[in-house]
Amino acid sequence: MAVSVREPFGIARGAASVAAVTGRPVGVGLGTSSRRVVEGVHGVPRARPAAAMEGSGAALRVFLHGRPGEPPVVPGSVFPRRLPPPGGPLTVAPFGDRAIAAAAAHADRMLLDIVSPEQVRTLRGKLEAAATRAGRTSPPTPAAWLPAAVDPDPDSLAQVLRGIAGYLTVPGYSDMFEAAGFGEAVEPARTGADPGTPVRALPPRRRAWSAWWATWTPYARVPRRTPTQDWTRSPPCWRRRATRAGSGR
Repeated sequence: MAVSVREPFGIARGAASVAAVTGRPVGVGLGTSSRRVVEGVHGVPRARPAAAMEGSGAALRVFLHGRPGEPPVVPGSVFPRRLPPPGGPLTVAPFGDRAIAAAAAHADRMLLDIVSPEQVRTLRGKLEAAATRAGRTSPPTPAAWLPAAVDPDPDSLAQVLRGIAGYLTVPGYSDMFEAAGFGEAVEPARTGADPGTPVRALPPRRRAWSAWWATWTPYARVPRRTPTQDWTRSPPCWRRRATRAGSGR
């Protein structure tokens, strides 16, 4: 959920409704999204996104848990809860240091979106330091949100790469891609080339590698290989969370 677009109580109420219908805990994920999406699609200003992340994280930490009727839907409100809280984990997808601090203070998991192995190590170190400053003895669990193609054919690899191409001009991501050796794809994307040009700028061998590059991390063992097709546009590809089981990483 983009914190500049949706307010915390509305997010929690929607999650509680889903939990009531499904009969299972429902977690919430927060991110700051991008100016292109928040302002270009939703038509609202993306002002002070890190502060919005901090406020939303702190509020949802309370809203996601409790019992019907207690506490009230909002602290100080006269309106009791009508549904049980959703009860699931709070996940925060940060990139900058202030958003990482919000994750360290309030989240159960910190989500890393399309990151290189070097970026995983850097962000994990920042998370652990921020959690220590926040007084937490155990930092949030890092998780990765990664595109992957299983037994890929050219069409499935092309789909994965088209999804990655949208990140090539996003501040922070573009620097990461250049540092990983994909400057020849970043530059045409930055200068407004058609969407196919950055993909074609990658040598064939790198095209295959780039579809899998972020999965090569110390957290990349996935215990189940069940596709979740709600999260993708077509059956050959799915995204999966990668953590090391039982290690708290």
